[in-house]
Amino acid sequence: QGAGGRGGYVVTEEQLDREQDFALSSVLVAHIPGIRVVRGPQFDRVVSGIHVSINGDPCYVQMFIDGVFVADGDVDMVNVRDLGLIEYRTPGSIPVQYQNRLQGAPCGALFLWSRS
Repeated sequence: QGAGGRGGYVVTEEQLDREQDFALSSVLVAHIPGIRVVRGPQFDRVVSGIHVSINGDPCYVQMFIDGVFVADGDVDMVNVRDLGLIEYRTPGSIPVQYQNRLQGAPCGALFLWSRS
């Protein structure tokens, strides 16, 4: 299950079990180097502190839930206890079928996979 491969970070089901009562944003920041959560007027979004957008704006990370792109949504709308795997893929390692969904593609992609 999941995108698999190299070029990113993985949070396993075992790790998620230990942190099931935490907000997803806290789990991401704890396990994925360079990830930050930016508070927005409508919802909070995940940004990469390592990659920089061309115009200097925050480098928003694309988010997918079970392979489906989420255009708008608060990162904490997902309950950690419902997840079986989290993957962060660096820009160069995003599988081709998930590339170029929005301008944030150069910032990486976050894949949230539900428990089986």
